[in-house]
Amino acid sequence: MAHFWIASARSIARFSTLTLLGLSASAADGPGFPNVDYPPSTQGQMLVTTDTGKAISGVAMHRGLLMVPMGADHGGGQGAGAMAFYDISTITNPIAVFDSRNHNSVYHTSGGTNFLGNLAEAHHISISGNYVLCSERGTSSSGFCILDTGPLYNDEDPNTRPQVVSRYVYPNGSAPTNYDGFSFAPAWQGSRYVFAPIGSGGLQIVDTANLAAPVRIKLLTRSELSNLTLRAGVAIGNLLILSTSAVETTFQALILDISDPANPRQLGSFGGALGYQGTVYGSSFYGGGNPLQRHDFTDPANVVTTTLASGTALNLFDRPEYAFGKDEYLFVGHYPGAT
Repeated sequence: MAHFWIASARSIARFSTLTLLGLSASAADGPGFPNVDYPPSTQGQMLVTTDTGKAISGVAMHRGLLMVPMGADHGGGQGAGAMAFYDISTITNPIAVFDSRNHNSVYHTSGGTNFLGNLAEAHHISISGNYVLCSERGTSSSGFCILDTGPLYNDEDPNTRPQVVSRYVYPNGSAPTNYDGFSFAPAWQGSRYVFAPIGSGGLQIVDTANLAAPVRIKLLTRSELSNLTLRAGVAIGNLLILSTSAVETTFQALILDISDPANPRQLGSFGGALGYQGTVYGSSFYGGGNPLQRHDFTDPANVVTTTLASGTALNLFDRPEYAFGKDEYLFVGHYPGAT
């Protein structure tokens, strides 16, 4: 998990970027993803492998650069977290334009304002403009920080490096374990409400209207969530899909109406096969397991489950784990590493 790699496809489309201003100094966006045509003979071939030195659970293109949160396997955090940004405008030669480990006194001094050592294993990344919601896992508590990445793009100027706007610790939390007590995948609705399922600790709901001073507005206990140990959340409009993940071969999920964030209301539930963590694409949830199933929640009270593939097609995978959708295609990854 300490590498990222880019494989060849017939063509790679350019990502569009949007310039948004942060709280700090601003600079130009990165160059983005190149528009390159590769001959058919290169399809499926590895173009480059970069060893980051730490585990990676998810990446995202952000303001023209590849954002790479890092940590340790089995939950991350607890001093092992880090963050890097890469210029991948030349696919075969990724260049790190920022790496927190190059500024240890700023980002890797425990207790410091911009400490990134507690960045938890992140199964998806919530971004709002220049701000990134980063789940955190300490040795005795858990929570999240909000990172301002707006001024990122001149690493030579200290005023244009990422800054932690705020850090929030869930009240009365217990010491997190490898898979419990923190959030693998918090959801950030409308750049304001954080819905963070923390396993046996229930669902933390935090208002970030004031980015510098988040306030918890609700805690739903496990018993209020159908006695499920929920670890991942995805918000779509006023719907919140919460699901179990990480250690089961099957999953269960709840659909909540969050139009009143302080008083979520359950609309439906569903379940099925799981790889490692499910994903939402459009109005459907995909477990990424074998069999590969689509759970259409267009009508939250009557989720329709359809098997897309099973048996021979997926037996080629050692352990299917993750899936994501793009342009009406579903991409499924498996451990130890293929798609």
